[in-house]
Amino acid sequence: MLEIKIKDQGRSRFRKGHPWLYRDELSEHIKSVHPGFPVKLIDEDGSFLAYGVGNSQSQIAFRTWSLDPNDRDFFSIDFVLKKLVFLWKLKWVLGFRSSFRVCYSESDGLSGLILDRYLSDDQRTQALVFLISSAAFDVIVKDWREFCERYLNSLRNEGFLLPPMSHTAVLVRRNEQFKEIENFDTKRMLEVINPSCLQLESWVSRFHFYPYSESCWIKLKTDLIGGQKTGLFLDQSLNIGLVAHLVQNFFSQKSHLRILDLFCYRGSWSSVISHQLSNLGKKIEVTLVDQSELALQQAEENVKNAGCHSVTVFHDDVFNFFKLHSNNSQFWDIVICDPPAFAKTKNAIPQALKAYRSLARSSLACVESKGGILVVCSCSSVVSEADFKEVLEGVIKEQCNIRVHQLLRGSQGLDHTVTPFFPEGNYLKMLVYAKI
Repeated sequence: MLEIKIKDQGRSRFRKGHPWLYRDELSEHIKSVHPGFPVKLIDEDGSFLAYGVGNSQSQIAFRTWSLDPNDRDFFSIDFVLKKLVFLWKLKWVLGFRSSFRVCYSESDGLSGLILDRYLSDDQRTQALVFLISSAAFDVIVKDWREFCERYLNSLRNEGFLLPPMSHTAVLVRRNEQFKEIENFDTKRMLEVINPSCLQLESWVSRFHFYPYSESCWIKLKTDLIGGQKTGLFLDQSLNIGLVAHLVQNFFSQKSHLRILDLFCYRGSWSSVISHQLSNLGKKIEVTLVDQSELALQQAEENVKNAGCHSVTVFHDDVFNFFKLHSNNSQFWDIVICDPPAFAKTKNAIPQALKAYRSLARSSLACVESKGGILVVCSCSSVVSEADFKEVLEGVIKEQCNIRVHQLLRGSQGLDHTVTPFFPEGNYLKMLVYAKI
């Protein structure tokens, strides 16, 4: 195993527990490391610091996997399986039973690996969706079917009652963003094992309410093969649950409610809210806006299945939707604006804040003037919550003739682990305002 020395400029951040080191923070030996191969990190005096994986082609040249000097089998299937079993148990203790994030890369101690688990409607079939950003996992795992069989057997030995491998679809996605620097095989960017299991069109996702409820289930149709990320944005489960719980009481006196779901994707927000409100006997109308025709089709079906009375669909860019409806006098009781990440780097922050400002201004104008609710989110990790809030409240202060209260603030679900050692993983922000 190659030994790499840390330089002075990387020592401070490493001592604070950050799992990454960059090329210029390491000795010249890093240039000899192939993508995803094991590396021993040492200090200038030769003392042990960490085990991890290296990549001379990437700015992120070292990913920490273990701080234990005796952990010599860290680069092995057994190490990865042991970690994934621990993470399943941890998320289970937190209350996750159906569709949830098992492993959240750096935040869960397996840098370069995301694993989401989806449970089917009948609970007899599941899907394990891996998203890989490091070649290390292709070096370690030669046979993903065998790997998952061992994983499921290990979980059963811990007492978990799970569908067998014959009823488990496995999707292994290599992250397109890292295709070149990790030397991913372009012919293996997506592997699908047991694809027949994916013929089930609806998957059960349990959204957690406040207080958390074990009895809340919602069926959501999605595309696990062609959809974004791993199929659904499970990170919003906590926020959706909080808002759905809020609106039950907030709109207790209204029998007819209108929801505008912007960047709706598969309609998770409006489906869960419609489900809760329609169970209370309320008539729900939903307007869905998204650029993806397939996502809209599935969102429309999801919202209808959730109990809404009528659905209007706009296959359009949200900014263009606002331009076309700028002179429209139509208002909604609940407006949800959950856009994609506008900023991937710090250089993009000014443009991202400009986009958030534009969306907030247009979204606020669509909210019913008395008693309407606006839900606005940001998943740009480089945009701070303080800056995001400042933009939103700056837009609100422009409207001197209205009174607005902040009702909620939220973040990613508990299965999307937040750790002080990796602040980049704490990316999701949600703010909810009401016109009073």
